[in-house]
Amino acid sequence: MEQPTAIDLRFILSVIKINADLERVGDAAKNISERVRGMEQMAMVELPVDIPRMATLAAEMCARACKRSSRRTPNWRAPCSPWTTPWT
Repeated sequence: MEQPTAIDLRFILSVIKINADLERVGDAAKNISERVRGMEQMAMVELPVDIPRMATLAAEMCARACKRSSRRTPNWRAPCSPWTTPWT
C-alpha cells in the first residue's frame, strides 16, 4: 500500500555501507590484537632511533610553524602546544 520513498532507500543503503565498514574495523581490531598477543612473546630490542630526541625535534618544528603562521595572520590564535599544529 505504501511505497518506499527515496529517503527510505538512502537510509537503507547507508545502513548497509556502515555495516560493512563496522565489520571491516572489527576485523582489523581482531587482527591487531592477535599481532600484539604474538608480540608479547618476543624479546625486547633496542630501537635504532632516539625516540625522545625525535619528539623534541618535532615539538620544536611545530612551535616554529605556529610562530610563523601567527605572524602571517596576527588575529588568528593558534594552539601552540608541542602536540598540536597550526593547521589542525
